[in-house]
Amino acid sequence: VDGTLLTSAHDLHPITTRAVQDAVEAAFSPVHPLLYVFPATGKSRQGALDSLGPELGPLFAQCPGVFIQGLYVVDAAGNVIYEEKLSLDEVAAVEKLAQELDVSVFGYDGDTMFCSKHTKSSHIRDFHAKYGEPKATVLESLTSHKVSFHKCLLMDDNVDMLSDKVRPRLEELARQYSAEVTQAVPTMLEVLPSGCSKALGVEKLCDHLGLYMHADLLAIGDAENDVGMLRKAAVGIAVGNAVPTAQGAASVVLDETNDQGGAGIAMELFGLGKLL
Repeated sequence: VDGTLLTSAHDLHPITTRAVQDAVEAAFSPVHPLLYVFPATGKSRQGALDSLGPELGPLFAQCPGVFIQGLYVVDAAGNVIYEEKLSLDEVAAVEKLAQELDVSVFGYDGDTMFCSKHTKSSHIRDFHAKYGEPKATVLESLTSHKVSFHKCLLMDDNVDMLSDKVRPRLEELARQYSAEVTQAVPTMLEVLPSGCSKALGVEKLCDHLGLYMHADLLAIGDAENDVGMLRKAAVGIAVGNAVPTAQGAASVVLDETNDQGGAGIAMELFGLGKLL
């Protein structure tokens, strides 16, 4: 969603809006060869629907979807068909590291968001107002949420510090628990359970829908967290603003960025068969 469907201003380009509307209409048509349209995102389901606004949010609410980096997968009725969570030991270790490095930390449990008392107030505000996630509840410690979290997210405005100092420490911690580290937004790092990824979540949904990911799926993405999905899809398309690893994993790289309606152009050309 961020960086692919949404522009850098966190809104929708008219080409993308039109293409998604046409694609969902086609997926519900008994005569169109397009069978399904679904979002695959690091956001929560509610966060994704809210971020896509009144034009597209209600449309995607009728569709299946892959959320929280593949850790929360639902059918069209919103029933959970696959999910994975971190252990409380993993959550405790991530929270301890975040406090040591003075970065904010959030926990995702479905559509309910939490953060530790050490999370910066500006990040709590941006997490909701800028990135569209539900408002986070502040906890004394994330480990007090005993049912644990699908993922933890570390956030800081200093992108270089996050990359050069925080990420190596976080990956070292992840190796101790066989957990995964990924990134969708430059100011955020995410910790996922062992073996999990957006690509795995998409594969689980495709299996549920009777689709073969390598033969039936058109995937569009821009970030590190999209790499596996782009590589495994029948056609993987990177928008023009995609990071180098996503471009390298894609079968097609567009010139058009998210700010130019790149995702919509990809859908119209490759999913709907339109000539622009």
